[in-house]
Amino acid sequence: MRNLSGLAVLVLVGLAVLPDAALADRPEINMRGPAGVFSSGEEWTHALRGYDSVAYFTEGRPVRGIDAFASRHRGAPFRFSSAEYKALFDADPDRYVPRFGGYCAYAVSQGSLASGDPLVWDIHEGKLYLNLNRDIQRLWKTRKEQFIEDAEKRWSGILAE
Repeated sequence: MRNLSGLAVLVLVGLAVLPDAALADRPEINMRGPAGVFSSGEEWTHALRGYDSVAYFTEGRPVRGIDAFASRHRGAPFRFSSAEYKALFDADPDRYVPRFGGYCAYAVSQGSLASGDPLVWDIHEGKLYLNLNRDIQRLWKTRKEQFIEDAEKRWSGILAE
């Protein structure tokens, strides 16, 4: 647990020192980074790195989407693994979009932005949350409800800054 706490502090210190220019463009739906910090500069072409957001709910696992089944929501392209999943998303996209736009939910709870990894996910009370990595997810799960409450309070301010 001590190593986990130390890692979390290092990540947060790194997030806190991001240059303002790196955070100047804060899209509501994350399409940046690998599973790293928002300012990594590597662009993705789809939300959730192309994983099917509906599959987390229906299959309980990440599933790659394909270009044949794609939709746009809030300016971001989403891919799906089937026409059925695309139709479910199109009927109620906000139900399937990851909370905090796919940014790391723990980082948002701390007032920062980091890319969420679509392979490090959690569904809580019908909402999909991503975390930066497995170490952060272990920390996230220790006080998930508090972190969600903190993130909800900070989310709109983070995007507005």
